[in-house]
Amino acid sequence: MEVRFLFELRKEASCCLQLTNKTGGFIAFNILINENNYIVRPSQGTIPPCSRRYVVVMLRAKEAAPPYMRCDDMLLVQSTGVSQDLGDMNYRELFKTAMGNEVVDVVKLPIAYVTLDQ
Repeated sequence: MEVRFLFELRKEASCCLQLTNKTGGFIAFNILINENNYIVRPSQGTIPPCSRRYVVVMLRAKEAAPPYMRCDDMLLVQSTGVSQDLGDMNYRELFKTAMGNEVVDVVKLPIAYVTLDQ
């Protein structure tokens, strides 16, 4: 699996990720990415039991193409079980604590740039 963006100079590109909670409890998620190159909305939140949540990832416009269209960036999705919807809770603190207790799942997705002629 990877996240692919259609790369065009001086244009933003976006893609949609579907996060799925197949469990019977709430799950909190936190997305980590290079914020200089990407925007993620929402970057954190909760997913009710047996539900989906959609996340938009946007590649910021670039003035030059990377050499050989190579991208070494990664998108990390952290998730952990929680007892309820967390509302405005500080997710960074939640995940810092959960990481210390080793109760966080992490999915690493490489990012790739593609062009129309590939």
